[in-house]
Formats: sequence, structure tokens, C-alpha cells
Amino acid sequence: MYTFQEIWGNQRLIQHLRNATKNQKTSHAYLFIGGAGAGKRMIAKTFAKYLLCACHKDEPCGVCDSCRVFDSGNHPDVIHVISEKKTLGVDEIRGQILETVDIKPYHYDKKIYIIHQAHTMTVQAQNALLKTLEEPPSYAVFLLLAESMDAFLPTILSRTVTLKISPLSEEEISRYLLQKG
Repeated sequence: MYTFQEIWGNQRLIQHLRNATKNQKTSHAYLFIGGAGAGKRMIAKTFAKYLLCACHKDEPCGVCDSCRVFDSGNHPDVIHVISEKKTLGVDEIRGQILETVDIKPYHYDKKIYIIHQAHTMTVQAQNALLKTLEEPPSYAVFLLLAESMDAFLPTILSRTVTLKISPLSEEEISRYLLQKG
């Protein structure tokens, strides 16, 4: 569950994430851009699992304590930032990120915030997040999942590594269907 091998397409993007991690040059903030169903959630979750994996190989190992806890959906150092409303407002950013970001990771080296539907963040929410993106704690990593870059303030974009998720080619879809069929 959640390995890079399970992800079809976007091999350059995956290799970028692997290399950054291996070379200890990961950013504190990534913006994954892709349409609905493009795979940004799966890629972000796999990357989060990979960052927390104790084995430090090309894939999340799936057997270390961190990977097993991640796969259970209860990893204490992975926070999913979501909203029940149509927009992600300042109250959600304050309550789900700003009030906890200064608390060190529970057990592992990193504390990862996966911000779902980040493109729905209000201007006020983006401004609230901005200071943390400018001066993040050394252990914090923010993975923003969005359908478009258009909704973001330039200051947010300048503090994130933007990774565009490409749709699968017809050839990749055919290979997938033949393999799974």
C-alpha cells in the first residue's frame, strides 16, 4: 500500500521526489497540481510515507514501524488538513496547522501536513499559512494538493515547489488495463 511502484505515469516527478529525499534536499513545502482523479493524493501520501520510512531505500518499505502505522491510517506525525465547507478558511488553517506546527513530531523525524483541496483556501487562510511557510520548523513538511495554481497568492507559490501531475497517456492506460485486466 502506497509505494512508488503502484503509481502509473509521472515517473520524472517521482524520481525528483526520490532524489531530493536521498540527497537530503527536500523542500519544506510542495504544491501538487492536477485535475480531479489525477493521482495527486496517492503521490502525496506515498511521498509522506517515504519521508517517514525508517529504511531509507528507493521505496517506502512497508514493514518498519512508521510504514505500518502509516498504512493503518493513524500515523501520529501525518496531519490531514480538510474542511467540511466549500472553502478552506482561516479557522481550519489555525486549528489544524498553526496551533500544532510548533509541537515537535511525536515519534519520527518529520511532521507532515497534507492540505487537501488547497486551491479552496481563502485569501485569509493563505495569509495565515504564509508566516509558517516563510519560517517553518525544521521538521515540518507541507504537501498542498490542488487542482489549479490560479487560486494561490504569489507569495504562497514562491514558497512551494510546484509539481504538476500529468494525466496518463493512452499507452499508459492501455498497459495498466492489460496488466490489471
